[in-house]
Amino acid sequence: MSDHPRLPQIRTCAVSAYGSSRRGFTYARHTEWTGTGGGSGYRANSRWNWGQGIKPRRLRRVSQFLQRRATASRQWRIGATHTYTIATLILLFDKIGDADDVPLLHSLAVRLMFGQYYAGGWSYLCPPCPADKAKRLMKLLKDRADDGTREKKEPERDGLNPPALPKEVEEQIKRWARVRREAVPAPDNFQGRGDDSNTQFAVLGLWVARRYGIPIAPSLALVEARFRKSQNPDGGWGYVPSARGEMNKDTGSTPSMTCAALMVLGMSYANAVESAMRANANPADVPELAKDPAIRRGFGYLAGGIGMAMPKGPARPGFTQTGYYFLWSLERVGVGYNLRVIGNKDWYAWGATLLVASQESDGYWQHEYGPVVDTCFALLFLKRVNLVKDLSKDLKGVQSLGELTPGKSAK
Repeated sequence: MSDHPRLPQIRTCAVSAYGSSRRGFTYARHTEWTGTGGGSGYRANSRWNWGQGIKPRRLRRVSQFLQRRATASRQWRIGATHTYTIATLILLFDKIGDADDVPLLHSLAVRLMFGQYYAGGWSYLCPPCPADKAKRLMKLLKDRADDGTREKKEPERDGLNPPALPKEVEEQIKRWARVRREAVPAPDNFQGRGDDSNTQFAVLGLWVARRYGIPIAPSLALVEARFRKSQNPDGGWGYVPSARGEMNKDTGSTPSMTCAALMVLGMSYANAVESAMRANANPADVPELAKDPAIRRGFGYLAGGIGMAMPKGPARPGFTQTGYYFLWSLERVGVGYNLRVIGNKDWYAWGATLLVASQESDGYWQHEYGPVVDTCFALLFLKRVNLVKDLSKDLKGVQSLGELTPGKSAK
């Protein structure tokens, strides 16, 4: 018999979470697919994210589900302009791993770069694909056979040693750099500021796109500066940065937006480590992440959100960012930073207990964004899906961040 006092509780939680995730996947797989319109487009994006929770050895079982929708969506999404949609499609195409999708992935990533505001953030819309490029992409898609006869080739992808970009894509990125250099510097009051939810999705998409050669250091520098300037006095971040110091329901700190900021700052650090490695410099010369005051204060604030009860009933209007959206955000920080505890609390055991208790009899979850979206958030948490495994490899020596509490964060 084990002498671990919490082992029965951990086993019970794990078994219950496994059963809940199986029921949730069944619901998500059989729910009617919708992929057009505002709300339904958001549901579709969440389904793409749900696909990230499928392990490669099990991907064949649901490949028809993903491939059917990916095939129909490739042509539809050439004209995508919504930030959430563009970012999650990059994640999807990376998951599918088809070399023929790389031109479309490059196009999506460049549009994300051009969608970044001068203050460093993103809002809901990015520029559309230019007509001539859209025509060429459409021809590429029409020329490929997606009837099962085409042999799929693995794309060349490596975040540390990325592949060379096509000349056309290089020219587009040079144009982006010229536009940035010629622009008026962004004011410190974050006018035209975007929001931190769209921003975190955009950075996730760019982080994945860097594996395909997209240079993200300039974009990361802008967004890192944004988050460092906009941290609230309590250590957290809100849905939008505070302009001229005003505080309201949109600018006040929330745990989910604090998770978004911590992930972006972690990506910026990891990118600096990779840059040092490519330059044959010593990665240890990069300032230690666990000693970063902004990150320490952020984890101190986040610690206060773990252990709270799940809100009951419909969420109130406004950008509260509570419920399952927060659990998914927390999961990304937990697995991205490879932390077993946050605030000295077992974040997964707490969240899984909430999810097992709140799952509906039909297998779905519902709180703020409807059953499809909330179910996807719940499944991503329960499966502990790591969208940025290459980030986790670069974030080393950060276990002490999980021990921070609001009173210890600045020490």
